[in-house]
Amino acid sequence: MSEIIDDIRIEAENPPGTYPAGRALSVTLQFFNLSAVPRVLFFIESETYRFGLSTFRFRSRSGPTEVQPMARDGYFPRESDFHAIGPRGQLTFTQKLVLSRTVPPGALTVEWTYQNAMDSYPSKLSNGGELIPGIWRGKLTHDFKVKVTR
Repeated sequence: MSEIIDDIRIEAENPPGTYPAGRALSVTLQFFNLSAVPRVLFFIESETYRFGLSTFRFRSRSGPTEVQPMARDGYFPRESDFHAIGPRGQLTFTQKLVLSRTVPPGALTVEWTYQNAMDSYPSKLSNGGELIPGIWRGKLTHDFKVKVTR
């Protein structure tokens, strides 16, 4: 589990089983609201544009650090990207992790970072651009393991 910042913590589940190098797998991402008040999380529905918001990093042996998803421009947030999380509630999402063909067999440690700096958005959530009530801002990281085979 991650540290707790402003009553929110995250956890990525260790995917069950083993996965061959070169394969994509789905990782379950969990958000926990530990407070007695509702919160709002900004989490883009489209995985393609989550770089910087929900990012995986891993390094296999002496190779370069791999970052997923890749950075892309051109996304404009939608109301559906803002998710209510009730008091002492939990939200679950999934995100694809692609194991490069060069990942050696064994336990691969992957760092998941969730980071949000957005606190307003011109929508009905924020009365046209004011601060979104209950929006969570900050940065959390959590490491998880993937068992890799050849």
